[in-house]
Amino acid sequence: MTLAVAMAPLGLTSVAQAAPAASASWMAGGYDASNNRSQPGETAISAANAAQLTPKWTFSTRGDVSATPTASDGVVYFPDWGGLLHAVDQNTGEPRWSKPVTDFDGRTAAVSRVSPLILSSTVISADLSGAVFAVDKATGAKRWSTQVDNHPNAVITASPVEHDGVLYVGVSSQEENAAADPSYPCCTFRGSLVALNAATGAVLWKTYTIPDNGGKTDAYSGNAIWGSPTVDVADGLVIVGTGDNYTVPESVEDCIRDGGTDCTSDDDYFDAVVAFRMDTGAIAWSSKTFAHDTWTAACLNVPSGVDWCPDPKGPDFDFGSGGNLLTVTIGGKTRRLVGFGQKSGIYWAFDAATGEPLWHTLVGPGEFLGGMLWGTATDGHYIYVTTNDSGGQPYQLTQNGVPSGPRITSGSFAALDPATGTIVWQKADPHGGTTKDLAPPSVANGVLYVGSMSNAVSDATMYALDARTGATLWSYASGGSVVGGPAIAGGMVFWGSGYGRLSPVGFSGNNRVYAFALPPTNTQPQLVYASPGATGSAAGTSCATATVKTINAAISKVASGGRVVACAGTYKENVVVTKPLSLEVSGNVVIDASGLINGIEVAAPNVTVSGFTVQNAIGEGILVKGVNNATLSVNIVSGNNRGTGSAYYIACVTPGDCGGGIHLIGSSGSKVVNNTVRGNAAGIVLSDETGPATGNLVSGNSVQDNAGSGGVILAGRNQAAAPGGVRASGTAGVQGNTITANTVTGNGLTGGGGGIVLSASVAGGAVYGNTVTANTVSGNGDAGVTVVSQAGQDLGGNLVNGSNTIGTNNVKAGSQQTTGVRVATVSPLSIQVTGNNIANDHFGIRTTGPVTVSGAAANTFTGVDVSVSAA
Repeated sequence: MTLAVAMAPLGLTSVAQAAPAASASWMAGGYDASNNRSQPGETAISAANAAQLTPKWTFSTRGDVSATPTASDGVVYFPDWGGLLHAVDQNTGEPRWSKPVTDFDGRTAAVSRVSPLILSSTVISADLSGAVFAVDKATGAKRWSTQVDNHPNAVITASPVEHDGVLYVGVSSQEENAAADPSYPCCTFRGSLVALNAATGAVLWKTYTIPDNGGKTDAYSGNAIWGSPTVDVADGLVIVGTGDNYTVPESVEDCIRDGGTDCTSDDDYFDAVVAFRMDTGAIAWSSKTFAHDTWTAACLNVPSGVDWCPDPKGPDFDFGSGGNLLTVTIGGKTRRLVGFGQKSGIYWAFDAATGEPLWHTLVGPGEFLGGMLWGTATDGHYIYVTTNDSGGQPYQLTQNGVPSGPRITSGSFAALDPATGTIVWQKADPHGGTTKDLAPPSVANGVLYVGSMSNAVSDATMYALDARTGATLWSYASGGSVVGGPAIAGGMVFWGSGYGRLSPVGFSGNNRVYAFALPPTNTQPQLVYASPGATGSAAGTSCATATVKTINAAISKVASGGRVVACAGTYKENVVVTKPLSLEVSGNVVIDASGLINGIEVAAPNVTVSGFTVQNAIGEGILVKGVNNATLSVNIVSGNNRGTGSAYYIACVTPGDCGGGIHLIGSSGSKVVNNTVRGNAAGIVLSDETGPATGNLVSGNSVQDNAGSGGVILAGRNQAAAPGGVRASGTAGVQGNTITANTVTGNGLTGGGGGIVLSASVAGGAVYGNTVTANTVSGNGDAGVTVVSQAGQDLGGNLVNGSNTIGTNNVKAGSQQTTGVRVATVSPLSIQVTGNNIANDHFGIRTTGPVTVSGAAANTFTGVDVSVSAA
């Protein structure tokens, strides 16, 4: 059914999509309205030099980034799952503007997951509530917003496209998942394609992909459009792929159960490729790919009482991908081909003008989260697909049309001949096993960019492959699962990281957008000044003549191993250090991270950060993650990691305690010296999520009034450190660190944390061989030094010695429980506690469980009721 809306002539030349300049732009999620995810103008990055790609800048967001960024006129646009839409300088990573999606659609906690469409002066985007909106490119100010579907579960999941002043957008739905709720009346949603006036947002026409159901739950529903439309200008068509039915009439189910193969209505366009007339929305042709497919999440493992799973249920073989439009020669005849990847694992090719099936190729196993999900690419030479093996079904890789490679159970990447569908090459995800691959590929100048959903933050999840052979040219560990493809523009690659939406499946979140580029051929300066009042035309030789206004821009500009000097003032940014350098201050420098995830992030080895005041971050004040030999000195870190969960942050497991004032994750050989860390949820944290945390020095710090989990915390959080309690040296573990000469007071008074805490939070966690010496520890919520071990962990061989001065601690427990040193375990544990001055506690040393404390008699106990107590 098509709903037409009367309208005046468009006259929209002012908002028409500009033709992308060679290499400089990426205007839509699929590059342009042909949706081929290919950059035809790229000449800088090639298969010969892609191995040299390095981060030019990194932008931290409020949540995962799963959409392909878009770029034009020196600005990159992208949304995040924290509910913001960003515009960022393409060359420096400096923010131009960041706006809540709720400003555009008026909905609380609104989120967009689609790639923004860039027009001449406008950015078009959409949300997860069925609204499409336009904003000013330069300012982010709202221009218009249109609700294109009023169903309560309607969503927009893919980038709109534009031609000749008209927007085309598919409407999808979350009702398929809502059906798992026993109280939900399933189902009434109807998929549709909508055409809008690009200048005003007025609806021009709307065509449904399913018969009218009158709002009844016993009729046809479903047929969502998940991917971007593809515009075939030559034939005046807009072509989409559709999803499955959620429900069908009982008579249709009876027909299917009886073995019927033509049971559904002709206008029930499920699992279909459908071509609409651009001017009217009338359906020109369609091709269904299966006889029936009725499915909802009620068919999965759901609570009792849910009876919405169709009988018989289908395989859930949606077309989640938008189509690719290209010209091929088949049998000596030139054809315009439109091709779609499907969750069945099949890539289908049709004549774009007529819908005639040309070929189809099974590339990998299909399932409800399998096959090709979010897009495919073509440069005209090959068609490139990413296949997800969600069920871990063994299948054999194919080379030159012959199944001849190894049998795998992971996702894979493949190149198909456009004329025949022959698989030219196929490559397993390098991580093997059952690693998933959902991200759409992108291609430019002989380089194919593919993402991996591997959930280990130290794993490479971004790859550049040789598009002709599949050979790996480059890889990068982005810190999270990658479900979005990159944009390539202006000799740079823009790519988002993180997808924690399906964490039970094993995917990991992140909050980063990376800009990768080749190393500069010119010499970068060894010293760059940043100042809030900088002007671009100054000499750049002092604070008075600084040329950049943000610290991130200075980091982008300086040579590796150089110096960045932040001049006096307040910087409202999440600083990310992506190369070895010294980050220094001149005068009083404040990083105010209000509303941002972290204050300073160190993402490169051999970095020094000195003299900053870092405050008000949702997450960490200063974070060192997965890199070694950092030096953090003479910084004041206060009021951080107090996220409440209202602002999405992947590390904020406990509301109000999202990490540390200073947090070293998987870092070795680093120094945290002479800092003041106060008023955070936690003080200084060393942990091992990404690898071993060894040989670090924490010395001379004032750690005060961090109200949550404690003052200085050594936290074993990696199961690989000691599987079954047996130490696996080198893989993980918090070991061999020295905590000395710190003043640790008044911590944990709200959350019950101790002064200096050694503990593991997972089975297999390990915190061992660390030395705690010459610290002054008093007035903390738990014991001055707290060591806690559970079954299957290794907390052996730690030393608490060398004149620690331990005053009254465990103050939350009251005067009869105040404790200097507390050691609790369920498995045998040996620890040395000797040579310390422990005063004014009820218990000097208190143990619980099979603990052996050596050297206890050599401590000095003053005003202590019970020197050593074993419970």
